[in-house]
Amino acid sequence: MSNSYKHAFKGRNKGEICVHLSQSESEEEICLKISDNGVGLPEFSDLDLNKSLGITLIKTLANQLDAEFDFRNEEGAVFEFRFEKKDKAGELDTALLEA
Repeated sequence: MSNSYKHAFKGRNKGEICVHLSQSESEEEICLKISDNGVGLPEFSDLDLNKSLGITLIKTLANQLDAEFDFRNEEGAVFEFRFEKKDKAGELDTALLEA
């Protein structure tokens, strides 16, 4: 979100940053999607991805969540994390799924 705030709206007076949290129909997977309607992401080469602090932070968050992540341009920048729903202890809470 801070990268969107800092970089997405250069030369503009306003823009939108959206945060969307949802779960799959099976209720076993969570999706966190952060998007903006700004200028979008620059085209990255594999070398650039390894040097980018922002991408490094995103990879670290994905690792902490044990999540898959994706980023793309779609009328602005979109970052999406998908991870398994777990209880506070980090284990899948099957009781919640059955409720």
